[in-house]
Amino acid sequence: MVQLNIEHMLLKISLEIPSLAEEHSKDLVPIFLTIFSQDRNIEDFCSSNSEWSYIDKLNLITIFSKFQNPKSIFNSENVYSTLLFLLTQGDIKIQNLALNSILSWKFPEVLNYENNLRNLLSTLKFRNELTDLMQETCLHSNFKNQKLIPIILRILYGRMISRSNSSSKKHSLSTKRDVILSFVSVLPLDFFRIFLNIMLEPFNKIDCIDKSNSNAYKLKNVLEHVNQKKQIGFCTVLKEVLKHVGSNIMLYLSDILNVHFYCWNNSESIIKSFYDKKEINNNENITLKYAKAISHEWMPYMTLLFAEFINPKVKYLHIDSLQEPSGLLKIFSTWSENINTLHFLYDYNKEIILEITKCLSLPSIKENVLL
Repeated sequence: MVQLNIEHMLLKISLEIPSLAEEHSKDLVPIFLTIFSQDRNIEDFCSSNSEWSYIDKLNLITIFSKFQNPKSIFNSENVYSTLLFLLTQGDIKIQNLALNSILSWKFPEVLNYENNLRNLLSTLKFRNELTDLMQETCLHSNFKNQKLIPIILRILYGRMISRSNSSSKKHSLSTKRDVILSFVSVLPLDFFRIFLNIMLEPFNKIDCIDKSNSNAYKLKNVLEHVNQKKQIGFCTVLKEVLKHVGSNIMLYLSDILNVHFYCWNNSESIIKSFYDKKEINNNENITLKYAKAISHEWMPYMTLLFAEFINPKVKYLHIDSLQEPSGLLKIFSTWSENINTLHFLYDYNKEIILEITKCLSLPSIKENVLL
């Protein structure tokens, strides 16, 4: 308790005399990097169970925004990358303070767009600003602006996952996601790759697919663990990205499937802990969207897909699809419509056709399932 009181007092002094904190950055920076570790959730930042209060954490970021020459502080590169990470958090206060700190680095290519960046963090100005950016020729002429573009995309990702305090449809989360992803969908592929990397950032240490056999991949045990809410958040965002971006995402199939299979493998335990069956259906619907754009790149994943996710559920197809088509039935339906994917219905599991027939022959089945 005494230690916490001392740290709180030092924080207040640093706010009043930021030059002193900057001079002794070797003592302050490790605290900053520990508290805002990229392994943490936004919930951790805001948690009342944390040793540092939410207000203290906001004040800590504020101190860094007051530095005169942050490029020269201790471990400056990690500080800057952590500030970029904070831009992706779905908390508007944290995003604003992180942006203030980044602006204090005084990169000309960023400062020239200060008003634009601040408008992206304004509830009232956000939509108009994003529309202007989509039409802004000067932005499109600065595709090589390596400092600006990641900042814009990180702000947008943070806005996309943040909960709106407004009940207005204009400011709803789904509307905001649609606007942001419409912007992302018209960006060059290099920029989309940056946005995708931001999505995948929490899963950087995850490698769940054994590719030792290039013809048939397998799922392997993963020692690393990613917070369950991050997994659910990723699947939710991925579903929206697939809807807006479409085939472009297939260029990055390997990276996305690595994370998606990891999340799907954990979905049963996630649901038992937090949610209901709709999260499994969410994962199946994501796979359905993949299935519509299936290509030769998918082939090594098919053995894994069937062994881990399809085969265990096939025998329950008639139960899961009694009231409405399950995600699995939709996948089978999609495959049946394409001569290039039709063979998936019998190559990997001979029981699929039988189970589909059993499902469709039930007297109590709903008409929308038959259609």
